[in-house]
Amino acid sequence: NKDLKGIGYFKIGESYENSHKYQKAINFYKNSLKYIDKKSELYENVFLKKILLELKIGKISNVEIAYKIFLEKFPHTPKRYEILKEIVNYLLKENRFSEALNYQRKILEIKREKEEFDKLIKIAIHSKKYSIIDSLYENHHEFKDVLVFYKVLLLYKIKKDPFAALEFSNNIEEGMESEYTKGVKYYIAEIYKILGKLREAENILKSIIQGDDTISFKGIMLLYEIYKTKGEINKMEELCAKTSFRWEDERKGHILFRLAETKEIKGENEEAKKIYLLSADYLLSSLDSVSLSLYRAASLTNLKEEKRAFLERAKMIAKNPLLKEEIDKSLIDLEKR
Repeated sequence: NKDLKGIGYFKIGESYENSHKYQKAINFYKNSLKYIDKKSELYENVFLKKILLELKIGKISNVEIAYKIFLEKFPHTPKRYEILKEIVNYLLKENRFSEALNYQRKILEIKREKEEFDKLIKIAIHSKKYSIIDSLYENHHEFKDVLVFYKVLLLYKIKKDPFAALEFSNNIEEGMESEYTKGVKYYIAEIYKILGKLREAENILKSIIQGDDTISFKGIMLLYEIYKTKGEINKMEELCAKTSFRWEDERKGHILFRLAETKEIKGENEEAKKIYLLSADYLLSSLDSVSLSLYRAASLTNLKEEKRAFLERAKMIAKNPLLKEEIDKSLIDLEKR
């Protein structure tokens, strides 16, 4: 009978919550908790609903405090993992990286998975607690690919020491293949390009551009720049022609833009113009990229009205002041003709 009475209070509380009458809902949840078995899952759920409503109406000041109250009362709850994740996400939004790091360590104790380990290292980097990566390297060999990736990133991008990054990349073991080892290889290729070792960079990039993931796309972009540096126009064209079909988003637009560029270099202006315009259809989230596509298309037409239309559209959406200036000059030159 006590349980039924508790359930009754709970159901009325839910009804008030659904009607946005939160204080009344809290009161009924409190009454419900007096009668429900404290060892039951329902008791835990009602208590959680109560504190989340108290958070909603401002009786509890923030997410971390609300969930800490819950975890202190139910330290062995099966909800512990999900709740800790909520706390971490809240702290990250508040830019409280050091505190988030401590909670993320607790998450890793519950679920020793690569995704959670990756998040731990990212938070450590945001906190500028770089020494944590070295300490983790000693004790988490099952995530060695993750650690090598972030250590190389740290040395190359943050500490600006490409030579140390190259040396540390040798810790990738043969047969260790993952998105992280692909990322390491991409950074190695970038470093080789900076050092003028274009052939070495090219060979690495060819091995990591076969997929439809972010690293493959970045690898294609870098390989294109290497071919461009070497003046290998046919390879530039072939690369873009073979890879543009993989995506139907902005990445496709960037590859098409470069394909158009190769056509322009080869003097195939009409084809280049068409592809520039096509690339603009995929670059909608990058207004300057769209504007540049239209600007390049305008440079390839001899029809005055068409040229004006392209330039005016390019000017209308351009954000970069230097690009706007170039478009304005082209419009002025057009009117002088």
